[in-house]
Amino acid sequence: MDEKEVIQTSAKENKCIIHFFHRDFRRCQVMDKHLEILAPRHFSTRFVRVFVENVPWLVEKLQIKILPCVVCFINGVSRDRLIGFEEIGNDDSFTTSALELRLSQSGVISAPQSKSLSLKTHIHPPRSEITRMRMRMMIGAI
Repeated sequence: MDEKEVIQTSAKENKCIIHFFHRDFRRCQVMDKHLEILAPRHFSTRFVRVFVENVPWLVEKLQIKILPCVVCFINGVSRDRLIGFEEIGNDDSFTTSALELRLSQSGVISAPQSKSLSLKTHIHPPRSEITRMRMRMMIGAI
């Protein structure tokens, strides 16, 4: 996919997950394996793998500096992103269920059916919550 196709796809789909991928990065391959498992479970979300070397302008525009990077779009607007594995355990052995739960927090996929997962024990809060918590801590420190 080229940059124009990526932009058009993310704009026209109601829900879209774009995985910025580099074939030489092992962690990108790990993330891709989990996303390939999730895609058939979530028909209402478009899953796209983009090779970063093919979309340099988009990588710059979205300020992608760490891979893997998964950007979640809802109605053409970037709503959330996962950078590396830090929000899903920061370990290469994270589960597909943990990734599914984390992506569901952003609304880009439906919540997993399994009730066995706990947010507190399996993943960190979404980036927006982390930012809010940091802001509260900074305001409290003033």
